[in-house]
Formats: sequence, C-alpha cells, structure tokens
Amino acid sequence: MIYIDFVKNNARCYKCNRTLKSGKAILYDNHFFGPSCIASENIEYKNIPDLTKGVLFTSNTEQSNKSKETNFSINNAKINSINTYYSYLIIRAGKLNDIDMMYYSVIDDLYKKYKNGSFSKQDEKHLINLVNKANTDNLKYSQYNIFFLYAIKTALEKLLEDKPQNSFYRNLYKYLISKATLSKPQFNALSKDINLNIKYYSYED
Repeated sequence: MIYIDFVKNNARCYKCNRTLKSGKAILYDNHFFGPSCIASENIEYKNIPDLTKGVLFTSNTEQSNKSKETNFSINNAKINSINTYYSYLIIRAGKLNDIDMMYYSVIDDLYKKYKNGSFSKQDEKHLINLVNKANTDNLKYSQYNIFFLYAIKTALEKLLEDKPQNSFYRNLYKYLISKATLSKPQFNALSKDINLNIKYYSYED
C-alpha cells in the first residue's frame, strides 16, 4: 500500500535520512519518504489516499508555509473522491483498530482485500455505499468523525511520546478511545497545548 500519513516526532525519510518536518510523509513498502525522495524512485504519489486530508498539523511557524488545501472542512468537495473513501477504510480498519466501537467485520474484510490487492470494483461500490450511509445515518462512523478522530488520536500520541506521564493527556486519550470524540472544552484545551489547527467536529452535537 501507498498513502500519506502522519509521522512520529523526529521521523526521518527512509531514503535521505532527513527529518520529516511537515509532520506527515508518504508511506510506501512500510517506510516513510518525503515527496522528492519518493519521486526519485519513480513512484506515483500525487493521486493516493491521504490520511491527513483536511487537517493542518503544524507549529505556528510552519503553518504560514502550508497550503490552505490542508484545512479541514466538512464542506470540502473532495470529500467524495475515491481516495477519500480509501483513506476512510485505512483509518477505520487499520489505524483505529484499538477502538472497539470502530470494528465492523464488513469494513475489516474490505480492508483485508484492499491490503492484499484483491479489491474489486464491486468492493469499491460497497465501500462507497457504506460510508455514504454512515455520513447520513450514523455520524459516529461518518467520514467527518473518522478523519477528526484519527487526527486528534495522532496528536495525543505525539504529545504522549514526549510526556508519557502527563495525566491530562493520558485522561484525554482514554476518554477519546472510549467515546470516539472529545467535548468542545477538551478540544480547546488540547489545541492550545499543541498548536493544532483542526476544525472541531462531534457526532454528538
């Protein structure tokens, strides 16, 4: 599989060993690459799933250099692109699999097919129908919440890398895993700590 994902603190490019300062990179063959390095390998990366799509995850210094296309918006027309559906599949079945309520055997089966290269056009249609139904009937499992949940989960994990004993972060993480959301006050407090620019979303509102 190849897709764009968040990286851990101080992660480095597999090819050039430079620090991946943007906070995200291209995952290919289980290794992270920067754009120029993956391009030098003659690997197409401009039309691939982006698990970070719609979020701005940078410090204030870096933020001014980032494209506005990374801003999270539930009104983004690209929310219905096929790679967004693939991103949903990878996130829900591959990245949020430690959250019990996110498990759904049908999604899990589709993810296994996607990983091993046996994903068919019929599977694609099935995935699109499942996600579209969640977007209207069960917002906990909607694209909006899945992308928001993954970004916040990743943000907390990055904070806990540096401060594993911080009770505030640990309690927020525990709450997030059990509820698949944060309250607005929790989100606001977290955003202040990490310069995280994500449009708040809650399926409970």
